[in-house]
Amino acid sequence: NAGACSFEVTVADTFRVASASADVQCQSIHVVDFPVDQFIGLRGLQFSIAWDPSVLSFDSVAYQNLPSLAGFGEISEDTLTFVWFDFDDSGETYPDGSSIFGLQFDVIGDPGDSSFVEIIGVPTKIEASVSEMNLPVGIPVIASSGLVRVIDTVIAMPPVAPADTIVACFADVPLATSLSASFQCLGSETVDPQENIIQGSCPNQAQIIRTWTFSSTGASPLVIEQIITVDDQTAPEFLVQMPGDTVLSCESYDPNSFVLNLSDVSDNCSLSSEIVLSAESSVEVGSCPNERVVTNVWTVVDECGNSNSHTQVVTVIDQTPPVFLVQMPNDTILSCEDYDPNSFILSTSQVSDNCSSSSDISISKVSDLVVGSCANERTVTNLWTIEDECGNTATHTQVIIIVDTTAPVIQLNAPSNITVECGFSLDPVSIGQATATDNCSSTGNIQLTFSDEITPGCGSSGTINRVWLAVDECGNSST
Repeated sequence: NAGACSFEVTVADTFRVASASADVQCQSIHVVDFPVDQFIGLRGLQFSIAWDPSVLSFDSVAYQNLPSLAGFGEISEDTLTFVWFDFDDSGETYPDGSSIFGLQFDVIGDPGDSSFVEIIGVPTKIEASVSEMNLPVGIPVIASSGLVRVIDTVIAMPPVAPADTIVACFADVPLATSLSASFQCLGSETVDPQENIIQGSCPNQAQIIRTWTFSSTGASPLVIEQIITVDDQTAPEFLVQMPGDTVLSCESYDPNSFVLNLSDVSDNCSLSSEIVLSAESSVEVGSCPNERVVTNVWTVVDECGNSNSHTQVVTVIDQTPPVFLVQMPNDTILSCEDYDPNSFILSTSQVSDNCSSSSDISISKVSDLVVGSCANERTVTNLWTIEDECGNTATHTQVIIIVDTTAPVIQLNAPSNITVECGFSLDPVSIGQATATDNCSSTGNIQLTFSDEITPGCGSSGTINRVWLAVDECGNSST
């Protein structure tokens, strides 16, 4: 019987093999893996492996993952050969990164020693082949050598690292000390710290990083780190009793009654000379010029911007009335002709106030007149009021009683005695007119009359006694 079949085999263009690098503990056993890439359709592989015998001592093949026959041959204390064939001729494929075998070594080197585990072509050359139509075909091989470094990370006595800490000021930073550690292979080592200061935004804000580096481990150094944070968050303090809220009369208020000095403040870190001190006042005007609310704010700030403030509210009031500086006129009784409403005039120079200037004091006078029993008699009440800018007032009252007790004065414009012929007119125009004047009443307001007393004589003769009577508006009379 005869027949035909066909199949397709996918093969790699380039094959990669490597020995894995590692840091290994001294006086230990270490397995070196051999990972591959592009292991696609391979049916044969061979190469040699070499190492430094003063660092590594070959012990055994720890594992191998290839099917069929894989052969290892130890040529010397530092060289091993590897040969593999896929006898079923189907070609093998492995995922990228998988290890095809592992070699176990005793680590005999000291910390700091290292050895490459090299893939070489002597004595067995490096070669990889694939199966294509049952004919072996070689493909390029890229071999990479891994580095095995001997370290000592087994700490018999670990260093006691200082704890991280936070302090307020540089003056509080603890002193640096040496640290010691004991290792499995190296023995003990004592180191002093290196200090790195990362300055913050102000003199007392920083991060201090202290690093103790145990560098003889042969690998990455054993680093012990302490972080000291300097962080000043404490505000300055007032050393003196700061003024409290108060209510003051306007004349007692002094904006400079309290002055804060640098010697009156203190800070946990900054010197007094490095503290910034400020004083600000805001004024809220009251209902009048002499009244106001003054808010004083004292602020102290240290070098790191920590601040403390004190606020005082001063309420300034004016409740004191102005005063008269002159003797004010008293109550009095005056004859009507002596009364003068302008006999006393109060001026601003004759008054004073605790806060307002004299020119800012208002003066008013109100006179109240009550008519008496007659035209020339009355009672005058004078009220002087002085008022400052805040409405505080002082008053003075004077009562003047005006009287009229003086009778009119009669003047006769003719001889006192005259003789006339009978039949002559007795009219005052003919024989003499009298007039009257008064201290207060005008002539027109004086009632002037006469009366005749006739004493008959013989015949047509006789004596006439003419009596003049003058009466003023208040009933005062004279004859």
